[in-house]
Amino acid sequence: MLLASVAKRGANIISTTTKSRGRGNDIFFTISTSNSLLAVSPLFRAFSSSASSNRKVHFSGIDDALASFHGMLRMHPRPHVVQFTKVLTSLVKFKQYAAVVSLCKRMESLGIKHDVYTVTVLINCFCRLFHLHFGFSILGKMLNLGLEPSTVTSNTLINGLCVWGSNSFKR
Repeated sequence: MLLASVAKRGANIISTTTKSRGRGNDIFFTISTSNSLLAVSPLFRAFSSSASSNRKVHFSGIDDALASFHGMLRMHPRPHVVQFTKVLTSLVKFKQYAAVVSLCKRMESLGIKHDVYTVTVLINCFCRLFHLHFGFSILGKMLNLGLEPSTVTSNTLINGLCVWGSNSFKR
């Protein structure tokens, strides 16, 4: 698909090679054209705007998801917030709630604006960490930013109240 887009732009493709760089299974595809040399990482292909937004992102582990997140931060231009939310959601599936909170702070400090789904993931993490007061604080921030909470946001907070309530009766 990438080669086709390069060819559509009128570049003559001379050769394609696959090189392994960095640690782990990071594979970079190098496309040599008559005009320039273009190195494309799998992250670019997975998180570029040409990729399908409905595509599920699967990671083999926490380190893989964190590496993808940090790789997306280094991209210029940065991927859309939806792609960041997919990585955060996968970290939630690994039950890395504190890491998600930290990464959301990092996104905000870098100027990446949150959407309703990212904020809902953040609220869910606070509820899972038994910091319900922070979850409601994020809801207030969400309303101040003009974001309309979804039914998933409401259900997340209600679920947090139920878990918090049932947990307080056990003590």
